[in-house]
Amino acid sequence: ITVANLSPAYAIEIDLTPFEKGVVIANIARGSFGARHRLAPGDIILSVNGTPVTSTKQLQKLLIEAEKGWDVSVQRKGRVASLRISR
Repeated sequence: ITVANLSPAYAIEIDLTPFEKGVVIANIARGSFGARHRLAPGDIILSVNGTPVTSTKQLQKLLIEAEKGWDVSVQRKGRVASLRISR
């Protein structure tokens, strides 16, 4: 998975408001761990285990710290979905 910080300029580029916060999935390999868990390019990762995500560095830290898995809130095409991802 390739992710990027969701900057105001990038948010506008992908047809979102410049006030959106999160980390956007820029690319995902077919058959990868993320793809198998229904993540897709353009998804915005809003939170992990209840903690809002505002940067790729923070996302990495949250993923490493979780012992059993992740409850991820993802925004896709204006709708928010919750995913449970096990290690």
